[in-house]
Amino acid sequence: MKACRNFYCQYLHKEVVTTSFHWLAPLAATFMEPVGMEAFRVPAYGGPRLSMPTDSHEGPAASARPMKRRSHHLFMQTILIFLQVFLFSSCARVSDSDTLAMVGEERISVGELRDSLNRQKGILPPEKFEQRAEFAKLKEKTLEDLINKRLMVQKAQDQGFVVSDAELEQEVSKYKSGYSEKDFQAMLAKRGIDYHVWKAIKKENFLVAKFLNSGVLGDGVVTEEEIKNYYQQHDQEWNVPESVHIRQIVTDTQEKAQNIHDRLMKGENFASLASNLSISPEKKAGGDLGFIPKGTFPKVYDVCFTMKPGEISPIIPSSYGFHVFKVIAFRPATRKSLEEVAPKIRQQLELEKKEQKFKDYVLKVRQENKVVIFQNILKKVTL
Repeated sequence: MKACRNFYCQYLHKEVVTTSFHWLAPLAATFMEPVGMEAFRVPAYGGPRLSMPTDSHEGPAASARPMKRRSHHLFMQTILIFLQVFLFSSCARVSDSDTLAMVGEERISVGELRDSLNRQKGILPPEKFEQRAEFAKLKEKTLEDLINKRLMVQKAQDQGFVVSDAELEQEVSKYKSGYSEKDFQAMLAKRGIDYHVWKAIKKENFLVAKFLNSGVLGDGVVTEEEIKNYYQQHDQEWNVPESVHIRQIVTDTQEKAQNIHDRLMKGENFASLASNLSISPEKKAGGDLGFIPKGTFPKVYDVCFTMKPGEISPIIPSSYGFHVFKVIAFRPATRKSLEEVAPKIRQQLELEKKEQKFKDYVLKVRQENKVVIFQNILKKVTL
């Protein structure tokens, strides 16, 4: 393959038949002979082009020659297109050990990018990998993330930050506590990552988190004035539509629904019948759906906003089955006050400030360090 990179990529159209594919030389010579070697031209841009030599001879065979020569040209064009595709595809391959980027004195290899991309396969939609333009964007973004993380790791190490084995084990245990062992292994398998590789990544992430949380990004204080301005600028977010508290019973046939409805009309307990006879998930709570805001549920629930508290609906069919509703209470449309939402706004603004400070800090560090990306290698990376 090195020979391909060093020679054939440079001289793709020079002596391509005799140098690279010697087994085609006799065959090519046979078909090139009738039209002459001058028919094989190399244009200025480097691609092959076959010209049709003119024939000024007259005679009985003259009319047959153009057809014969066109077939020769077509055959040679096919051969040359095959050679181009083969050689270009061969030269386009890059190995995992190839250097993709340099971050200071440290390299990021093609293999590191491929591993990171493969870990995203179970998370991102397939078109991110199948569509050429989308995959190119994903490669660029993933490489940028690898570079930024490498810069942060370097910066943390330069500042003397370390992660002890005890700290790492505590962090791993905390993460794994949210999974059963079976589910944890399934998560690793879905992401296509070995446990030891996952643990190494976790260690780097923890190191960067320790460094960034040390105050290097500043305090990110949010003022009362900023909270007030956000509240006013996002006026529509604080409007709460009217809502209704309901219970429901769902059956798979109208006959069952009618039987239940008749029993309800005779005074039987709605929650009890829902627990025993409904097929919907909330049957465990006696059919209680809590308060549902208007316009947030399927249209079959709109009838509930026309009923009175304590009223039982007629049987309402839908694609889910056959419903019977009972209205418990109503809440009118309202608006949340600044005092109610201030803690949420503060949290949102603090997060936004931290994200912006992080972006600014990464940009500053990148400007202070030499980062080189080999775009010619990046373009050739495939999975």
